[in-house]
Amino acid sequence: MEKRYLRAMAALGEGPHDLHAVAAELGKPFDALEPVRWEWDGKGMLYSTPLDDAAFTVPRFHEFLERIMPAYPLCAGAA
Repeated sequence: MEKRYLRAMAALGEGPHDLHAVAAELGKPFDALEPVRWEWDGKGMLYSTPLDDAAFTVPRFHEFLERIMPAYPLCAGAA
C-alpha cells in the first residue's frame, strides 16, 4: 500500500495534493490511509500541512515514480 500511495500522488502531478484526492485516486477512505502517510512523513519523503495537503520533499519525484512504475496498479484490489 505504501508504494500505491506514492504512485497515486505521482499520478496527480507535482503537488501539493489534497489528501482526500489521493484517497479517492486509490478508492480508499481518507482515514484508512493516514497511517501510510504518517509512515512516509516519518521517512522524510513527504511533508504535510495542517490543511490535509501533502507534497514530495524531493523535487520532480513524481516524474521519477511515473518512470519506474508506469503501469503500477492503483486500485485496492490489484496485485
